[in-house]
Amino acid sequence: MSKINPKYWRKRQKAYFKNLEKNEEKLLKKMIKEYEKEAAKLDKEIASYYAKYGTDNVIEYRDLLVELDPKERKILLQDMEQFFDVHPEFEHLKPIRESIYKLDRLDSLRYSITKQQIELGVKEEEVILKHLSKSYTSTYNAMLKDMGFGDNFLSVNDALVKDLVNRAWLNNKNFSDRIWGNKEKLIDYLTTDFKNGIIRGDDYNKLSKMLEERFLKQSKNNIKRLVYTEGTFIQNQAMAKPFEDMGYDTYIYDAILDERTSEVCEGLNGQEFLFKDKEPGVNFPPMHPWCRSSFIVKL
Repeated sequence: MSKINPKYWRKRQKAYFKNLEKNEEKLLKKMIKEYEKEAAKLDKEIASYYAKYGTDNVIEYRDLLVELDPKERKILLQDMEQFFDVHPEFEHLKPIRESIYKLDRLDSLRYSITKQQIELGVKEEEVILKHLSKSYTSTYNAMLKDMGFGDNFLSVNDALVKDLVNRAWLNNKNFSDRIWGNKEKLIDYLTTDFKNGIIRGDDYNKLSKMLEERFLKQSKNNIKRLVYTEGTFIQNQAMAKPFEDMGYDTYIYDAILDERTSEVCEGLNGQEFLFKDKEPGVNFPPMHPWCRSSFIVKL
């Protein structure tokens, strides 16, 4: 342990975070491809609406409020029933009116958008859960190796990792809650953007471009912020655990790693706290979205 001095510790921190960021880039690249693929699907759906209900490349808003004919309604309801049987936890997102027999064309589009976002959210949840769990294990094991301990000195507790990854560490929400909160907002944004575009009399090219930009910009920003912030949470928890297990009781807040240091992190930089009192968002990173601060153990 004598080699773990502050200078060495900060050097190792940078290496751990560099490895984390490399894996984050892989994850983001994978999900952005998914977003681009789904944005293209949405574009085709919007094009079909203009083809079916438009005249001279414009749709009258009143034409979107026309109730679906019995055949269209039956197909839509069957699809809804099958989809929400598989995903009952998202039943509250079902765009159903008080009477299922009064579904209109706008309801149909909202359902398509909702279904698409739920499917994307399920993928996000799966890959982020795997990424965060792997990040914790990788950093924890690297810590033990750098401290000179063998691979079997302190094994990773799978139950602990699961608890940490799913912990509601800020505003009583965990990473999954944040994914679905983002999805609900995006569903509302896209549906409202479409409706308002039709009311304004936007043609297909203008409206489809606006929806694509909203879809991609919002989706990319949401997942980057979430992956970056949750990564900081997991990384610091993984780095703190070996010190806590070995009886170290004090850490020093370190904002040096964060090139975009916020006022709150700058104010905490250099302050000492007890590990038993550490609390993300209060005295332990992350303190805010996009935070990449860390800590130095007091030896």
